[in-house]
Amino acid sequence: MTKNEDELLNTRSKIIQKHVDDQNYENKSILCIIPVRGSKIDPRSKPLKMLGDKFLIDWTLEFTINAKLINQIIVSTSDEDLIKYLELNYPKTIKTHKRRLKLSQINKSINQSIEEIVFNEDHHKIPDYILVVNIEYPFRKSNYLNKAINLMKIHKLDSVIGVRLDDNIFFKHTGRGLRQITRNDVLRLERDELYKKVGGISLVTTEYFKKSKSISGGKLGYIQMPKIADIAVNNDIDWTMAESIVEKFLDNNTNM
Repeated sequence: MTKNEDELLNTRSKIIQKHVDDQNYENKSILCIIPVRGSKIDPRSKPLKMLGDKFLIDWTLEFTINAKLINQIIVSTSDEDLIKYLELNYPKTIKTHKRRLKLSQINKSINQSIEEIVFNEDHHKIPDYILVVNIEYPFRKSNYLNKAINLMKIHKLDSVIGVRLDDNIFFKHTGRGLRQITRNDVLRLERDELYKKVGGISLVTTEYFKKSKSISGGKLGYIQMPKIADIAVNNDIDWTMAESIVEKFLDNNTNM
């Protein structure tokens, strides 16, 4: 699909990993939190819907389990069926946090649940970094997580997100009409470029989260992600596209 771009991004990840290994950076403890509302609260949330030969939740669990730099993975959900599935199929690798119903509502931020998991539960040490990963983006590779963690170490960042450069032409409503806010010529400078967050990845230092109650901000870094990582499943059209992608890759035995 985007083979050349993917190979370039993989090469960059390996270069960064080698730099971290050579410079012997201090190891950091990393807690990964996967928030899932479940379809009873949010009809768009379908962790136990099949995508290819596995459930949607499995795509993200495999993605995070294979990232060797993560110390612990916790799924935060109020979905009883999902909790039972995780306890049966991932008893040694995944822990569950039964989120209170009032914290699972669509209008509730994940931040309060993160506080409850990180600071109010006694089954783990407080981590150096908190990684929040959403399940709606199935087509991601574990090396992107490792790259985000390594960038945080190297540049001493407060947070890191996954992004893609968006070279579309954007407009802003001024009250009197639309005003173009991006240039559409080849002379656009890097400072004028717009990036959009993709991939459902947010990495933040515990220190910054405790201070700001936010999973992004401060000294903010980013990792460039391939186009396929921009594909989210939030509605029926998205699911149809994702199923077609899985079928194509599986038929061609292509490594995503």
